[in-house]
Amino acid sequence: MKLQDLFYSVVPEHVSGVGRNLHAPPSVIGKIAAATNAGILVLSHLMAHSLERGDENLKQIRTRSHRPVICADDLICVDI
Repeated sequence: MKLQDLFYSVVPEHVSGVGRNLHAPPSVIGKIAAATNAGILVLSHLMAHSLERGDENLKQIRTRSHRPVICADDLICVDI
């Protein structure tokens, strides 16, 4: 796994203001993943805002990048 394969998935797509300035929304995560040819996306830093719309966020990411996506969890191990 390369460093750019790990993305913070903190905010939903519709967020505005400070939240959008601090964190990339799902569509931007997908665009970056596609542009960098990431192998596997590991989404971390999951918070209430992102978990409330988890399926919608994943759909936004997957429409822009067709890479496998893993949502990080405590003590997760990812083979590289």
